[in-house]
Parts: sequence; C-alpha cells; structure tokens
Amino acid sequence: WGLWPPWSTCSAPCDGGIQTRGHSCSGSAAGDAECQGHHSQTRACNTQPCTAQCPGDMVFHSAEQCRQEGDPCSRLCLAQGPGVECTSFCAPGCTCPPGLFLHNASCLPRTWCPCQMHRCVYEQGAVAHLNSCNNYTCDSGEMACTSKPCPVACGWSPWTPWSLCSCSCNVGIRR
Repeated sequence: WGLWPPWSTCSAPCDGGIQTRGHSCSGSAAGDAECQGHHSQTRACNTQPCTAQCPGDMVFHSAEQCRQEGDPCSRLCLAQGPGVECTSFCAPGCTCPPGLFLHNASCLPRTWCPCQMHRCVYEQGAVAHLNSCNNYTCDSGEMACTSKPCPVACGWSPWTPWSLCSCSCNVGIRR
C-alpha cells in the first residue's frame, strides 16, 4: 500500500461536511493477500452549525449523544461500503437523524447514498468497469461487483510442420 495522502478539503464550511482520502496497492492484482485492507478513508468535518440552528432536517448532538448512539461514522454516506475506513470522532455539531446519512451537508436515505472506491465517488446506480467482463455498480452506498467468469478464447491451433527425422537410417522420430 502507498502512503495515505492528505485529507481532501472539507465539502462544507459548516453544518457537516465530508473529507476523504484514498491510496492504492501497487504490484499486485486486486484481491491478492498483500492488497487486503482499506483503500479509502472518510470522516466528518466542520460539523458546527452555520447558524444558531441546524439546517434542514439535521439535528444538533453533543459529543456525549454521539457516543451514546455509537459513532459518527454510522451516519456518513461514504462510510457505508466495505474497504472504507471512517476516522471521524464524536464532537458537538449538526448530524443527520436516525435513518438518514450525511453527504455534502445533506441528509439522504441510504438508497440515495453515493459510493467511494479508489479515490473516486460514484453516484447511486453509477457503474465502474472492473475488466472486460465485470463491473462495480453503486448500490445504497456500497459498490456491488459482478463476478462473471471471463470467456477464454480456446481451441486447437493449426498443425505445425513436421520436424526432420531424428535418424538418417533405421527407425527415427518426426514430431
């Protein structure tokens, strides 16, 4: 794995934004043992309200309320997929109510959440091509992968010319 790059700029100056970063594993194919682990990290940022009240359907939670409900990661759209590590910590600020997930200062149902994979964000339903046979599709914040076997062109090649005989007299072999 390469080193983690710096965090992205927060997606909102207040009312709850998102920061992401990703790194890649080089020298091996995806799925190899040395490439196991998190390819992306995400965290909440600037959760303080822009005004005295939280916007839209967001609610204000103290750090203690956040800890009682688990952690802030469970409410971030981009922290829902496997392979994404969330490093947010509980702090007072605006958050989404139960059943909704934060993305770019908006609270969304899980079915509308985009996905994050290898430093890229994919909208709900977007397709990323894995190879000529398989794709990833963003589905409710997680990248779902097809696993069809790739067709292999196989069959017999034309015959090669005969080799010279191994002996000039008696019994020899030609291949």
